[in-house]
Amino acid sequence: MGTWRQLWTSNQNLRRHWGPLLGFFTIVWLLSDVLAILLFQGIGQVLMNQLGIHFISFALVTVVLKRPLVSLCMLFLLAGYLAIAYWTFVLLANGTRQILSNQWRGWRHCLDGRKHHQLGFFAVWLLASLPVCGFGFHFDLMDRIKLPVAAMTTLLAAHPALFLGLVLVYIGLLALAIWQFATATVRPFKETLRLLAAAGSEVVLLLGIGFGFVLVVQMGVDAFLTTAALPIAGIQFGLVLAIRWAAGLFANELFFSLLQPTAPVSSQPAPAKRHTWVIGLVCLVCFLAGSSVYFVQLHQNRPLTIAHRGVNGVDGVQNTLPALKNTVRKKPDFVEIDLHETKDQRAVVLHDDDLRKLADLDYRPEDLTLRQLEQITVHEQGRHAKLVSFANYLKTAQQHQQKLLVELKITPQTSAQFTRRFMRKYGRQLLQHGGQIHSESELAVVQVKREQAKLPVGLIGSFDGFGMPQTPADFLSQAYLTLNPLLMWQANRQHKQILAWTVDTPVAMDRVLFLGPAGIVTDRLDVLHQQIELFDGQDYAHQLAMEMRVLMGIVS
Repeated sequence: MGTWRQLWTSNQNLRRHWGPLLGFFTIVWLLSDVLAILLFQGIGQVLMNQLGIHFISFALVTVVLKRPLVSLCMLFLLAGYLAIAYWTFVLLANGTRQILSNQWRGWRHCLDGRKHHQLGFFAVWLLASLPVCGFGFHFDLMDRIKLPVAAMTTLLAAHPALFLGLVLVYIGLLALAIWQFATATVRPFKETLRLLAAAGSEVVLLLGIGFGFVLVVQMGVDAFLTTAALPIAGIQFGLVLAIRWAAGLFANELFFSLLQPTAPVSSQPAPAKRHTWVIGLVCLVCFLAGSSVYFVQLHQNRPLTIAHRGVNGVDGVQNTLPALKNTVRKKPDFVEIDLHETKDQRAVVLHDDDLRKLADLDYRPEDLTLRQLEQITVHEQGRHAKLVSFANYLKTAQQHQQKLLVELKITPQTSAQFTRRFMRKYGRQLLQHGGQIHSESELAVVQVKREQAKLPVGLIGSFDGFGMPQTPADFLSQAYLTLNPLLMWQANRQHKQILAWTVDTPVAMDRVLFLGPAGIVTDRLDVLHQQIELFDGQDYAHQLAMEMRVLMGIVS
């Protein structure tokens, strides 16, 4: 049987049983990607709170590794997530077989994971699908364990051999996954490869048709119904999300139906039930209405623009006065800078824990006095400048009426009194000029609130394993790749804001804008301003195209 003929037969089987399959996959999705995630987040928060850790950041990774109980707790939670992913895979594989053959035997029989070596099959496909997270089996965990692009880029750039090794390993995993699929379905390898490629092409084609229809309609609305364009765009936004969800659902159904072609497939359609249509239509109407309200609210709340390390592109060396003077011309809402304690217990504006990268010197800021540090010239992107004290940086920022977002860098070398001394000297000035503070150190956050309760202070997080942390902080600065609707909802319930960092590409900015954070930290202020202008404009068809690009997985 030819590739497209096999695909056509599989599509016919899916159409005959679309009602039961839709209900079954929706229930499994609710159990695995919603209820299970909430459950494990709750368990994780309780366990980590008992161990004195309320969130995970890069600064805490080394601390976590040195505490066996914390490491065991994290491994337990990771094992729990993976176990949920595996049993989700088993449920979908066995449930699809039973539904297509009209031999539904109940949920207990769907949990039989001993057939077809499903554990090994699942492990290979999970690893092979992590970089794409698109066609085939998908689990919400895949979106939660992504490391920030900057960290991965830095690691791979420093070790080209490692990058090449990872590429070769991934190619091997992909080939092994296809071979497993071919073995399980008793097909030749090349035929399996063609079949999976054809199935993927079909899903992309259906997405293109659905998205294309939405864009054509919205362009007509933008041209001829301008007064109603925004609410209609909100409904269309919900329709785009529904189309993407339906395409993902179809991809999963198609994947599992192709996985087991030897199953006895019934040619008789499942009994039609009118209430299935009614329930589905009511859910769709409610979803579109909610999406319209959400879309309109997004356009009423413009996010803050925050210049990361006080630079805009290559306009200067990070955390220096020349870069600040260039950046303030672009009118960011905040300039974000980093502070370290010096040997004489003062504050220098510097991000790194040492001077090797910017000055080629093997010193930490805690090894030198402020006067010695101010004599050092730092280099970056063909530019050079002197290190600067926080006092001089703050004075210059106030002269330009520029608000600051100050990150307090707390290292093992930082004295216990650094935050308290800093707040007593500069806390009132920052409050009077609209400044804010954030830090990876929860202790520093608590000390800031004790010294100056009215000054907004945030906690910096790098991973979303336990949901919104219980913290006295006013906001959470979160790595943008770990942002998700659930975290945004949890933050909103706690009346706390979210700042997304560090967002440097147009597509990544689009993704974050549709999540609705209070602010966006970026190294490319010009690009962020352009994307916000597009997002706030009247070209709603273009805005829907921005979201489609994000939903198609084109995210950097």
